[in-house]
Amino acid sequence: MSLPQGKMNHIMNHSAKVIHKQTVSVRELASLIGKMTASMAAVVPAPLQCRFLQMAKTKALINQNSYEAKVTLTSGCKEELQWWIEHLRDNNGKTLITPFPDMTIESDASLMGWGATCQGKRTGGAWSSAEKSMHINALELTAAFLAIKTFTKGKTNIHVHLKMDNRAAVAHVIRMGGTKSPTLVNLSKEMWQYSLAHKIYLTAEYLPGVNNVIADWESRHVTDSSDWQLDPQIFKLINKQMGNLEVDLFASRINHQLEKYISWRPDPGAMATDALQISWGHMKGYAFPPFTLIARCLSKIRKEQSTIVMITPTWHTQPWFPLIMEMSIDFPILLPTFKGLLISPLQQVHPLLETGSLQLAAWRVSGNHLLQMEFQKKLPNLCHTHGVTEHQALITPPGENGVVGVVNNKLIHFRPLWAIS
Repeated sequence: MSLPQGKMNHIMNHSAKVIHKQTVSVRELASLIGKMTASMAAVVPAPLQCRFLQMAKTKALINQNSYEAKVTLTSGCKEELQWWIEHLRDNNGKTLITPFPDMTIESDASLMGWGATCQGKRTGGAWSSAEKSMHINALELTAAFLAIKTFTKGKTNIHVHLKMDNRAAVAHVIRMGGTKSPTLVNLSKEMWQYSLAHKIYLTAEYLPGVNNVIADWESRHVTDSSDWQLDPQIFKLINKQMGNLEVDLFASRINHQLEKYISWRPDPGAMATDALQISWGHMKGYAFPPFTLIARCLSKIRKEQSTIVMITPTWHTQPWFPLIMEMSIDFPILLPTFKGLLISPLQQVHPLLETGSLQLAAWRVSGNHLLQMEFQKKLPNLCHTHGVTEHQALITPPGENGVVGVVNNKLIHFRPLWAIS
């Protein structure tokens, strides 16, 4: 179904007339909204592009109780009018039959985080500090939007059916917004504009909470003992010295340090999932892996001959510590120790920093043996102060006296994070 050329021109011309006025009467605004509403059967985004106009009309009628009252158009109103002028022609035409869904997504939100499941896959995560202050209805819409972006990557021309246990969120998806909450209208617009740009058609239904088990569980179990973000200012200094990094290999939606990142679980903004399954050969990668994965990361770097900047504890008794020294191609950086150095998605401080028992370092390591040898040629030979045995020197905790350790009878020192003038 599509609008005849005459009706389409009439709406476009009327919108162009109104948008250039400083104020417009409620009567004229209501007339234009009526024409827009009448086009909804033929224009898919029509409901989406008249919500702020409807709210402006309703507010003026409540405050002044007259159709002759004047309305000052907000920026949201003018953006909607501009859409009708510029994009109505391209969006004219709507299928009469809704196709069967290509995928069904169940999503949920709690005050802690969001969760979703689709075709046997499940994901979720914590809210950012800004999102935590949002109303639960807004969080439910945000959860659905994050789920759409997560599960539809690389897909187009599909029908996605959403199931949510929040009636307000369901209504805003079905009706493409509402007329009471500007926040929900903006979220609805963002979700639908993203979907339509990717040729994704959305439908939604209410799913009772007792049946929304998986998504609900994911939204409430958002803590991960290995999910820690290095202080962003410290990371910037590391990037400046070791540099021009491009991909954060172990990150998520709310803690990635670089625009491109790889997540451990399905994630709305990640370029890929599970860094250990992807080649690092040509990446300028930054890796702050869970401590239990450090040995696997070093093995992968050596096998693929890649060059990566890594953050690890200075645990010299770990089996991987001699290996990371051997694979170093630059002087490592000893990071300052303070409680805010590592923060969890829930803004918690790392327990080992609380007790003062964690010291981190940044390493530039490579699997290329020639680069390793080139760096080791720059190092001084191991020598001892009179009366100090070699055994004592080798068990000195890394960081004391600026010493990292010894590799191939060469002494490695830390370099400072801040430039010394």
